[in-house]
Amino acid sequence: MDLAQDDGNWLQRALCRWLAYLILWIAACTCCLLSDFHGVLRLSGLLLGCLLAASLPLFSTSLFGLAYSRRANSDLPFLVCPWLAAFGALIGSFALLQASPVIRWDYSHAKVGSARELCSLFEDVPIEELPSTVCIRHAFIKTGAEAGKDECKDIEGEVICQPSYMAAPIFENHAEAEEGQPDKIWAWAVMHGRHVNANYEFDGSLCGYLSSHAHTASMVGLFQLAVEGAISLQNMSLTEHVYDEGPCAHVPLKLRPLVLTSDLEMYTLALQAWMAIGFVILFCCPCIGPVPLAIILVYAHWQAKDEYADRQLVMPDDYEG
Repeated sequence: MDLAQDDGNWLQRALCRWLAYLILWIAACTCCLLSDFHGVLRLSGLLLGCLLAASLPLFSTSLFGLAYSRRANSDLPFLVCPWLAAFGALIGSFALLQASPVIRWDYSHAKVGSARELCSLFEDVPIEELPSTVCIRHAFIKTGAEAGKDECKDIEGEVICQPSYMAAPIFENHAEAEEGQPDKIWAWAVMHGRHVNANYEFDGSLCGYLSSHAHTASMVGLFQLAVEGAISLQNMSLTEHVYDEGPCAHVPLKLRPLVLTSDLEMYTLALQAWMAIGFVILFCCPCIGPVPLAIILVYAHWQAKDEYADRQLVMPDDYEG
């Protein structure tokens, strides 16, 4: 069976198309993996993923035209597999888009020794310049002082309001939290839900998001309202001497750093699963990965040069001459 028509230029055409596909594949994978850094990269990843999927049937048609024109049963894999590969390329691109936050977190992650240090390091930093995630070695959330911003919904003509954006003060340790002095509040733990979730790591660190897709402008405003609600509910205010000394001295309570608490390890495992799916499909699939595709092209060229292809052994007794 001839996989490729040996017209003298097939190898050159195959090499040019493979190099073009390799460039498109690298661009699509790179944009998808880095899409969480900027909206332009996310849009580029979507477009390049679609182009990568569309290129596979065109790639196969231009190089294996003989199989498409002959349409024999033995040519069925070359007629069907490119379309299955196109669908796989879309899934693989989507998987890398979903896994992109892992790359950003590895690049933009901060570790601080205490909640006091967190406040002093990031007190004047705009939210778009903050690290994506942070882990605080010594921090304690006082959930007993939490308060929230109600979210109201109209359910069958009845308006029901429930606390949905919660905030609780972060102290440096349990002893300071027990004292409950507002001067020792260094940050705020926030959560979208009915309660603030204090997700401590095994070593006692508190981890969460400082800036991410969850920190949209609208949600930051709602979290700020929840912080103001907690301050008002607990009647918190800074003493006068705090404004003259110490870290975050000039930062009002309501403007201190917001940490969206979450189980980073569990969420990271889910994103790593997406990363594995994308890797298997886009790197290892025989009809999508550049290396497996190159092996297929080399085999097709070798098979077209085989002068004994499609010949069968005839026994002497069966020969009629």
